[in-house]
Amino acid sequence: MNQKTDLETGLNVMKTKREQFRVEIRKEKLQKIIEGKRHLQVEDEEGDEAEYKAMTKEQRALIIKEKSGNVKRLLDEESFKELLNEVRILRKTLVHCDESETRVFIQTGCVPHLIKLLQPMYDRFPDLQVEASWIIMNIASGDTQETEFLVRVNVLPALAELLLSPTERIVEHVLGALANIVGDSLNLRDIVLDTKGVLPGLLVLLDRYSKLSVKVKRGVIFLASNICRGEPYPPYEQVHPMLEYLIGILPITEDEQTLNDLLYCLGYLTAGEKNEEKIEMAMQAGLAKAICSTLRTDWSIELLTPAVIFLGQIAASDANEHGQVSPNSSLLVYFK
Repeated sequence: MNQKTDLETGLNVMKTKREQFRVEIRKEKLQKIIEGKRHLQVEDEEGDEAEYKAMTKEQRALIIKEKSGNVKRLLDEESFKELLNEVRILRKTLVHCDESETRVFIQTGCVPHLIKLLQPMYDRFPDLQVEASWIIMNIASGDTQETEFLVRVNVLPALAELLLSPTERIVEHVLGALANIVGDSLNLRDIVLDTKGVLPGLLVLLDRYSKLSVKVKRGVIFLASNICRGEPYPPYEQVHPMLEYLIGILPITEDEQTLNDLLYCLGYLTAGEKNEEKIEMAMQAGLAKAICSTLRTDWSIELLTPAVIFLGQIAASDANEHGQVSPNSSLLVYFK
């Protein structure tokens, strides 16, 4: 059996494992990002956090009903200082709510008013937009029913507008919300892809990648990965513009979580129909060099898994005719 056949056999085995792994990483990783933000809240407002966490469901229900009603009234009155306080209390309360409580909040009719706060006319109130986008992000982390509700009440255009907000925490929350919506289903993925401003905004963030904070970098790459994930894969002409940015980002990415998502994203971009052509384009864009300068002997199993899958995918392709990826190449010596 020749070298290429051996690699193809191994690739078939890894493909099955990859499909199983995709299901597991779908929302789990973004949930970790969201939990990380909640931990930050504990550090900043520990006394507050303990107070809200200790509340009963009945107490939270009363707060949700009262504050949701106040949001609409204060927004109509343009009482923005008081409105900020009410929205912040809502956010702190909703953080500890389960899905049934979140649905009760949705039924109050408050969400469309929060989405209104994300519109450009309220950009002069970034603190309000931070709190409103945080609530939207947490709702998007729920089940399909909640995620589809957000899309029905037209949250996507508002999120797209804020992708390039000068306020980092708003961008962080918007990326989290979009990635959760995209990760819910292929149908929602395609709806997000077709939303004006989402892909152009993401490309701008990829171009600015080196200047972004670690949290925003994680959000950018996870959103990109979720957009490219899922079979049938999205139209290549839509997602292809991300390729060169992602290849350029690979060697300068040190954060393990970001690197994991980035490797998966590149794997998705070179998979599916006409994958030989996709891999060839990626190799021409400098993929082999980027991977070679990124690989480390001390990588964890979480990083090695997508790396091996991706390298096997390349090695078994006709685009590897010059042997950039082979059992004796510098690319694979890390896995021996």
